[in-house]
Amino acid sequence: MTIPTVPATALNAVPPADMGKASGVQSTLQRFGAVFGVAIVAAVFSANGHLGSPEAVIAGFRPALAAAASLSVAGALTALGTGSRRRSPAAGQEEVPVLVTAGR
Repeated sequence: MTIPTVPATALNAVPPADMGKASGVQSTLQRFGAVFGVAIVAAVFSANGHLGSPEAVIAGFRPALAAAASLSVAGALTALGTGSRRRSPAAGQEEVPVLVTAGR
C-alpha cells in the first residue's frame, strides 16, 4: 500500500533541482530495507526452527512472523513520528492555481 506514496512523498520534500538525487536515495533505501527485513526474518526463523518437520517449521514460523510484525509496527511508528513536510515554492516562484471543473 505504501509503494506508490513513498516516492511521491520523498519527491515533494525536495526542491526540483534535487529530485533525481532524492529519487535515487529513496529507491536505494527502500530496497535495502526490504533485504534487511528478509534477512532478519530468515535469521529469526533459523534460530527457532528448521524445515525438517512440520512442528519445527511452525516453531520457527511463529517467531519469524512476530519479528516481521514488529518491524512493520516500528516502520509505521517511524513514519508517524517524522510527520509531514511540504516543500515551499522556491524564491521568486509562484504557485500556479489549478482549475478544477465539475464532472458532467
